[in-house]
Amino acid sequence: MKTQNGGVPGEEMGAIRMRFLSLRLRVVLIMIALGVFNFAEAWGAADWRLYFATEFREYYYDKASLPRSTGDLLRVSTKTVFYEKGVKELRDLGIQPRSVDYSVSSAEVTCAGKTVNILSIAYYSKDGTIIKSVSKPGMEFIKPGTHWDALHKQLCKP
Repeated sequence: MKTQNGGVPGEEMGAIRMRFLSLRLRVVLIMIALGVFNFAEAWGAADWRLYFATEFREYYYDKASLPRSTGDLLRVSTKTVFYEKGVKELRDLGIQPRSVDYSVSSAEVTCAGKTVNILSIAYYSKDGTIIKSVSKPGMEFIKPGTHWDALHKQLCKP
C-alpha cells in the first residue's frame, strides 16, 4: 500500500521518528549546554578577590562581574565567608548560624558619590544550598573603615 506522496507508510513513519529523535537530541544537548554555561557563570567564571578580612569573616569581590559596569556606577558581586565567630548577627535574620557558610550579594557602588546600593543577598550552606535570600535595595553612604570602604578604595582607584 502506498501513501499519497508515493512512499510506504512504514518508511514515512520512520522518517517522522528520525526527525523527532533528532529534534529531541538537539533539545537535550541545548539544555545540557545551558546548564554547563549557567554553572560556569555562577562558580567557574567567578574571579573572587579578597579585599577585606576581620576575625569574624572574609570579604571577596568578583572581578569578573565588573565589565558589566558603566561610568561611575559599578555593579559588583561580593562574597562573604563567615568564620565560626562571625555568625552571631545572623540570628537576627532568622538564620541558624551553624548552617551558614557564606553569602553572595549584588551591589552597585558609585565612585564619586561614595555610596553603595545592596540589591540582594543570598545566604548559603556548606553544600551550596540557599538558606535565605534577602532583597534590600536602598542607597547608603559608605562609612569609613567598613568593608564597603575597602571595596570602594579597591574599585575606584584613580
